Amino acid sequence: TRRTRGGRTTRRRGGRGEWRGHRGDAEDAGSGEDIAGTRRTQKDHAMKEQTGIEKPENIIAGHIIRAAIEVHRELGPGLLESVYQTCLGKELQSAGMDVQRELVLPVYYKGEKTGQILRIDMLVGGLVIVEVKSSIELAPLFSIQLHTYLRIADKRLGILINFNVPVLKDGIRRVVNQL
Repeated sequence: TRRTRGGRTTRRRGGRGEWRGHRGDAEDAGSGEDIAGTRRTQKDHAMKEQTGIEKPENIIAGHIIRAAIEVHRELGPGLLESVYQTCLGKELQSAGMDVQRELVLPVYYKGEKTGQILRIDMLVGGLVIVEVKSSIELAPLFSIQLHTYLRIADKRLGILINFNVPVLKDGIRRVVNQL
């Protein structure tokens, strides 16, 4: 059965009384959420509508999420972070993406180099930082840490991926710096 709700054609699933958009589980009807459970801003949608172009970070993020889903389908949950990181890097490279793994960032304090370094898991396309986890749950500290990496590296988008979940979309978080 089909019905129009808020300008969108929807279909009824399995007699449970639920109405979903054509994209089903990948996008909640009308919410603007993508498969990573993140909300695209009205500004992002307006930019795409006006120019027909998406921000490069969002395009790269789509490649990262697709590659992560493929790795998770192949390996499943429960392995070490290093295994997922290696396989995700290979999957992204096979898709033609530029991937830098275990990238070292120097830490500056008030303009002076401290001699300390940060090591990020991956930088994809020179724009998106990826942090790979394999933990029971995504602690808030992981998002805070990724946000700090974004600020220090002067990047706008980071993807936090926890592979230790039954359904990968529950383990993906977008972290944004000054968008």
